[in-house]
Amino acid sequence: MTIGSIILIILGVFALIGIGTKAIQDFNVPVLGLVLALATIVGLNFVTPFVFNNFVFSIGTGILFFATFALWLFRGNFNNKILCLVTILILSALTFGATRLAYVFGNKTWSSVNFYYALMIGFLSFISTRNAKYGFIASVLTIMIATLLTQINRVIDLNEAYSTAIVSGAFSIVMYSTVSALMPKKPSRMAYYYEMGRMKDR
Repeated sequence: MTIGSIILIILGVFALIGIGTKAIQDFNVPVLGLVLALATIVGLNFVTPFVFNNFVFSIGTGILFFATFALWLFRGNFNNKILCLVTILILSALTFGATRLAYVFGNKTWSSVNFYYALMIGFLSFISTRNAKYGFIASVLTIMIATLLTQINRVIDLNEAYSTAIVSGAFSIVMYSTVSALMPKKPSRMAYYYEMGRMKDR
């Protein structure tokens, strides 16, 4: 979980110093509130994980996934929510299918949801949404669902999805911020098509 926590700290610092302003605008939340939420997730993950029968999770991990789901459920317009949900379901199915195929052929590296999958999901989420918030939501929830599916018939450890989900979500945000910064400022065909297919709540 160390990698995920480090990335959240870096994202919090970037938000405080004003890097990624356009991405933060998509989330439509106060910067201070966002930073405090990230700090809470990181801090509470140092608490001993809870174990309920065959289900294991840390409080910080639970808050990450619950907050991401709540962000999808309560913020944004209905059409974008549905499109984001469809993206999550498709990417989850493809990722789970890929891990099972790898498992059948005895490939241990690709039979679990690893950082390679995280980067690919982050990229595909960005391509599908072209929005920092929805890209992050799609990435994080896809990793969570796919990871839980691979744990069927064994101990369900939500913490296993923590770092990979953060890597995926952060990569989607970085891709969005980079492409948005490189996009021509003046009206152009490229900028038109980029904005036309973008999920926007306002």
